[in-house]
This record gives sequence, structure tokens and C-alpha cells, in this order.
Amino acid sequence: MKTPVLSLAIVPSKYVASYLISLHALIVLSLCYLALPTLAISLLVMVIISHGVYCLWRFCYAGHKAWVDSIQYSQQAWLLYRAGYSEWVDLRSATVWRWLIVLNFRSETGRCCPVVLLPDSSSPELLRQLRVLLKHKPVYKTGGINP
Repeated sequence: MKTPVLSLAIVPSKYVASYLISLHALIVLSLCYLALPTLAISLLVMVIISHGVYCLWRFCYAGHKAWVDSIQYSQQAWLLYRAGYSEWVDLRSATVWRWLIVLNFRSETGRCCPVVLLPDSSSPELLRQLRVLLKHKPVYKTGGINP
């Protein structure tokens, strides 16, 4: 039985960008309930808003990909492509839901490499193929590189 080849390109998720905006907005709103002087609250609000703008710019518009550019699975081996280099990894565990996929990889050096995929992280067809692969094929490593 031939193992399918899956190549999944990952793009920044708009859901994560919405989460960042909501998180910073809630922090700013919670400052209204603190018993601090107006100047201190104003400074904190400016710092939080500037941090939120920086995070949003870095994540969505600067093309900063802190983790993984793409994932490839072929012949029972996983390959992660990161900013300019590739790395062979073992898949230790995965959480697979219709709207969320969390892959826990471990590299040859023993470093954990978690990958979170939301519905807009890649094309729906590739995410469906990945869910099918994870649920119905033996793709996990229990021994291997670094147990």
C-alpha cells in the first residue's frame, strides 16, 4: 500500500490576528477598573496599544513566521520547513478536530515543535487530507529519534 504524499503550506491565520486584537482590547478595558492615577492608566494604555499594533504588524503584514512555513509527509517521514531550512521530525501526538489540528513534533535535537493549524491556515482540501491521514494511517512515532 502506497503512502500518500502530503505537502501543506501554512499561512498566517486571521483567527489568530482577531485573537490578538481582542486580547489587547480586553486588557485595555480591564484597566478602567484599576484604581490608578489617570496618567498611569494613560501610559499603560499607550504601551498596550503600541504592543498590539506591533504584534499585529509582525504577524500579519511583516511576513514574520516564527514557526513553520510548510509541512511535508511522505514515505512515513515528516519534514518541517522553517525560515530557510528544513528539519526531519517525529510526530509524537496530534489533536484532530474539524476546526483545529495540533501537531506535536520532536526534532532530532530533542526540541519540541508544536504546530497549530486553524481552518484558514491552509486550503480546506489539504487540511481534510491531513485529518484523514492522522486519523486513519500509522503516522506517529513512539520510539525513534528521542523518546
